[in-house]
Amino acid sequence: IPLTGAGTDPAEGTVKIIFQIVGATTVKLNHKAEGECLRDFVGPLGVPTRTEGLKNVCIIGRSNFVGKPLASLLVQRGRDATVTVCNSKTVDNALFTRNADIIIVAVGHVGILTPDMVKKGAVVIDVGINRVPDSSKKSGYSLKGDADYDGLSEVVSAITPVPGGVGPMTIAMLMENTLCAACWREGISLEALG
Repeated sequence: IPLTGAGTDPAEGTVKIIFQIVGATTVKLNHKAEGECLRDFVGPLGVPTRTEGLKNVCIIGRSNFVGKPLASLLVQRGRDATVTVCNSKTVDNALFTRNADIIIVAVGHVGILTPDMVKKGAVVIDVGINRVPDSSKKSGYSLKGDADYDGLSEVVSAITPVPGGVGPMTIAMLMENTLCAACWREGISLEALG
């Protein structure tokens, strides 16, 4: 992320592989929860799941694509993060975000995370992507994240931009998962590829 500052039925097996590449099904969520993934799953979100010593994580967003699977991954043995999941209906998100080392915001509300809601030095990963009317753009809109990027840049140690933050990582991880799925399907060890 750029930071600023084997089913037996061939058809069923193919569908299973596609779901594992995208990571978008209940079946895959169950596999992720059990730790039975193709690789160190990052998923279509492109959000890293290694906390590297930063143990307090707050996720604003409870979707089946971001919030829930990410929370499940971060609490697994070996990652051992303490995870709080909030949402757009949480009465005071700041109560939870101010103690977080990492804040992942993926709720679909422009500017829901503001500088007064984070502690100095936190890391913000903005997964939100919102179209905002913008007459100066040929498309008629610009893309904005869920975090107040400009304001937060002064407070946090790192923040992902929107666009250009988790998107490129998403593509990279989809490609990695595609390679892993192909190796799995053919019975080839990924490590054998070097």
